[in-house]
Amino acid sequence: MFYLIGILSGLMLAVQNPFNSNFGKELSSPIAGGFMVYIIGTIEFLLLLLVTRANVSGILSLGIGHGNIWLLGGVLGAAFITSIIILFPILGPINAVIYPTLGQIFSGLIYDWTGAFGSHQVPVKVIAIIGVVLLLVGVFLTSYEKSLPTNDPKANIWQIIWALIAGALSTTQGLFNGQLSAIVKNASGASFIAFLMGTIFLLIVVIATKSLHKDTIPAGLTSFTGWVASTLGAAYVLIMTILMPALGAGLTIGLSLVGVMVGSALVEQLGLFGVVKKSVTVRKIIGILLFICGVVLTKM
Repeated sequence: MFYLIGILSGLMLAVQNPFNSNFGKELSSPIAGGFMVYIIGTIEFLLLLLVTRANVSGILSLGIGHGNIWLLGGVLGAAFITSIIILFPILGPINAVIYPTLGQIFSGLIYDWTGAFGSHQVPVKVIAIIGVVLLLVGVFLTSYEKSLPTNDPKANIWQIIWALIAGALSTTQGLFNGQLSAIVKNASGASFIAFLMGTIFLLIVVIATKSLHKDTIPAGLTSFTGWVASTLGAAYVLIMTILMPALGAGLTIGLSLVGVMVGSALVEQLGLFGVVKKSVTVRKIIGILLFICGVVLTKM
């Protein structure tokens, strides 16, 4: 069941990416879009805690009082979401998936092999290395395009590095939120605190960049696109918070990325959510299959 939920989280992320991009366009600022995604997500988690009759004040007291470094999970998540919103129209839907994906894969495996941030440590095996190679080949076949939409090679390099780091931030966020969940003993509570911390961080960013206008919050709160993007993002964060302590970073990210690859292919094939319609090629299908095989091998 956990495996299916992990794949489902990836499908949600594949759908969320174009919604995030469209939301940023609605607000005329990708940073404001990320800020509003976190405001709405915070509201949703607060409502969830109230409906389930959780002790909100107790959760906040435990989390903020004893969360220490794990409170940064919300900041890392906010940086990841905002990065994807900014990079999606720059790199295009394909490259905006491939490079964060590589960052997630490598960071997840490193955390598993080193046991960093409370991840379940596993030994490095030859078969896992073979799995990594298959993952890379699968991602390459599924997502590679001949060129990026800019002629500045230095800009390309920095955009790629940014996207790789963003992917690593996503993995680290899940581990931090998992540790915070163990402290507050409530996955929804940990996700609520993470979104609250992310909202505070992004509030500082939008003020510093002068991206916040008097109509930003009303427009964001009344946007259907914004609520869909926020709900998908909140669900993804909650699932990562639950699965990473149970399955480990590498497997959780691997399962999620299977969903991302399949979901992204479907979104392009059908031209959904404003994404340019593209047919799924044999190369992409082979890439997805190799990717799935790679995920299996890295966990054997």
